[in-house]
Parts: sequence; C-alpha cells; structure tokens
Amino acid sequence: MFDIYWGDIELTTLVLIVSVVLILPAQTLLCFRAKSLSLRLLPVLTLSALAVVFLVLNFASSGWDGLGYVFLSLFCAMMVLACAAGWGVWAVVPKTAKRRRS
Repeated sequence: MFDIYWGDIELTTLVLIVSVVLILPAQTLLCFRAKSLSLRLLPVLTLSALAVVFLVLNFASSGWDGLGYVFLSLFCAMMVLACAAGWGVWAVVPKTAKRRRS
C-alpha cells in the first residue's frame, strides 16, 4: 500500500497483522466481557488520541518529517478501523443469536 519499510519489515503489512491478530480480538473480547463503557472505549480513544497527536506533530514539524507523522496517523486510523470492526461484531452477534433461537 504505502511501501514503507523499517529495516526489512514493511510497516503497512505489520500494522494490518497487528490490527487483525491483536486489536480486533482484544476489542471484541472487551465489548463482550467488560461492563464499563469507558473500558470498552479505551482502545478506540487511545488510538484516536495517538492519531490526533501525530497530525498535530505533522503541522508542528518542518520538512519531510511531517510526512512520517502523516503515515503514523494513517496507521493509527487503520487500527481504529479494526476496533470499529470489533464493535460491529459485538453489535451483530446478538441479533443473529436471536434469529437462531426463533
């Protein structure tokens, strides 16, 4: 996608793997098991705050460093989308369970 490498590791692939393997199951587990809404929203708020911080750093920096902050902000946004997918799974599963019972 972006073809950004850190050593031998492509960062876009790494972010996608982390999103699918770690963040999506963790967010889904939090949605089903945690009673507190603030605890369920913790990953979303943390990653959103990081994305905003990287955008602010983009505007505060000069030269090519700003482009790196934009990419880091996009990577955080990709992880927020994985959290949104976890919320989507949490919203859909009870509705499909009701249909099977009927």
